[in-house]
Amino acid sequence: MCTVGERGSCVLERLEDVAEVAVDGIGDELQELFRHRNEIDAAIQSRLHRFDKGEGYSADGALTAKAWLRWKCRLSAGEASERVQVSRTLASLDLVSEALGSGDISFKHASLIAGAAEKLREKFAGDAQQILVAAAKELDPARLQVAVMHLRHCVEPDGVLDEANEAHERRVLHLSQTFGGAFVLNGQFGADDGATLQTALDALMTAPAADDQRTASQRRADALVEVANRQLDARRAAHSRRAEAAPVGDCGGAHALEATGRAGGRARMGAADSRRDGSAHRLRLHVDAGHRRRGVWLAQGHPRLEAQGARSTRQGVPVRRLRHARRLDGRASHQALN
Repeated sequence: MCTVGERGSCVLERLEDVAEVAVDGIGDELQELFRHRNEIDAAIQSRLHRFDKGEGYSADGALTAKAWLRWKCRLSAGEASERVQVSRTLASLDLVSEALGSGDISFKHASLIAGAAEKLREKFAGDAQQILVAAAKELDPARLQVAVMHLRHCVEPDGVLDEANEAHERRVLHLSQTFGGAFVLNGQFGADDGATLQTALDALMTAPAADDQRTASQRRADALVEVANRQLDARRAAHSRRAEAAPVGDCGGAHALEATGRAGGRARMGAADSRRDGSAHRLRLHVDAGHRRRGVWLAQGHPRLEAQGARSTRQGVPVRRLRHARRLDGRASHQALN
């Protein structure tokens, strides 16, 4: 189908209409086409290396080979950079270049091996190239990446650890709300943290039922929300147990602990009805289950004003309110409000 001539010109023979090809024979043709594509990639890389080294791009006014590829071949910045970098490294990797030229491995395989050689430099010696080429002929790029990482762990463990630490330092998570009220989540995690998160989500992403029309992305989003709901439920249950176990005493007034939530009603959790010096204390815990907000305040005022629903006084009766902002970790910070 495709022949690479002495001058590197590639002629793809005219293929018959795919509708006229027997389905049983398409598989063999696909394998042959992919093999030819690998051979073409090898020809591209070898010529690109000479083009880059000889600054052939300057004839068109480009400043670098990457810029020329983006301009003339309409490649993305990332792909152009990868092509140039791999071409420079493959010049010293004979086994990889040979395997790519014969169509036994793909450009992605060659890129992974070239990347490992670039990072290991002088440590990439001995049988490393032969081992990875043999693995590339049997494995897909994802599994070859595992083999490359295993090699790097054996040859340069400190370098792998430094990269892992750098990736961990670059961790970030953004949760933004749009004008329409929806939330957009995006972020980046290190290898270990990402694996932990993926394992937790996969555990909740059970196989969809026959009538489940959700996509994989939607089921993953639902699993993340389920993780958050379970954490909130666990915290809420722990707070309830501590509140039930705490003794109720008289500290100079009546204390009432009430919980309010969107999910349902208001529940009194404990109270002491004694009064002293005409003062009353009321402690309310507000749990907004819909928005995951909690607010706690302790207000002290005159009984008559409390009965009237007043929180502050303009009649000469001092009222001091104390709001407790309770964190999810159980600790409380206090801010006095006058």
